[in-house]
Amino acid sequence: GGALGDVIRGDLGTDYIANPNAWERWSYRSVVDFEGARTLGGWNIDDQDQDVFWTTHNSGENGGLYKMTINRAAQEFDADLSFGDNGFSANRSDRVMGIEPWGNIVYVAHWDRGDVPFCSIESRDKTTGETIATSEDLTEFYHRVNVDDEGNETVQSDGPSQLGVSPAGVWMTTHWQA
Repeated sequence: GGALGDVIRGDLGTDYIANPNAWERWSYRSVVDFEGARTLGGWNIDDQDQDVFWTTHNSGENGGLYKMTINRAAQEFDADLSFGDNGFSANRSDRVMGIEPWGNIVYVAHWDRGDVPFCSIESRDKTTGETIATSEDLTEFYHRVNVDDEGNETVQSDGPSQLGVSPAGVWMTTHWQA
């Protein structure tokens, strides 16, 4: 009975064989409910407020970072309207993939597959959604050269995709298909 945008919540240590309904289903379709919604980076629980969640839509007019809060009564998420533009911080171009909240910042893996491929890590303010810093260009590390049947080369951006943040720094992985 699940649908796109459903999140299943359970507790570690629960015997789901003995108690198969000891879980909750939540939906974020009330926040990200448009044709073709793609949250390739998944969603993350905020590191400071366990009722705040972050997700993305990777590209297009709805592409960007979304901030949500739990509405327990409705068993769904509500957009945090104080963040960005009614709960939404738009992509500056093409795609946002992985996200990782840390302190007062949400780190965002950003890449562009346009005519001039580009990759970076953006730091966005958790309150306003404003991009406060962008990493140096990571394009050379994450680009892929494609060769067509006639031997013509093109360059495509393929990452970073997933992020991890710790006191040691920001950790990135390659393209989501790799």
